[in-house]
Amino acid sequence: MRLSVKLMSLVAILATSMMAKEINVGVILPMSGALAGYGQVAYEGIELANAISPKLQNGDSVKLVLVDTKGDKVESANAATRLIISDKVVGIIGEMISTNTAQIISIAEKKKGSCDRPCGNQ
Repeated sequence: MRLSVKLMSLVAILATSMMAKEINVGVILPMSGALAGYGQVAYEGIELANAISPKLQNGDSVKLVLVDTKGDKVESANAATRLIISDKVVGIIGEMISTNTAQIISIAEKKKGSCDRPCGNQ
């Protein structure tokens, strides 16, 4: 009887892990250029949070997809478009500058994505 319970538990765990999938979350930050220090520290915090809790309650794992904007508004817009269309992210974290964040939010709203920002005053 105990063996069958253990076996059923093992089967349930394996089935759950096989059904779990990887969820892409975009991260748009200035990792080079004049604002690199801010972007690098923000990304370290995002990585730490992901390392502490890398799985969702349903067993899905979170994969961070980082794009360097160099602090440029056009790079931010291109990054948001690429992440939503090509990388199929479920959400975007970024940017460090309010004008760049506004670009990302505008694109995310048009493409039905979501965006959260680590800082910004708008």
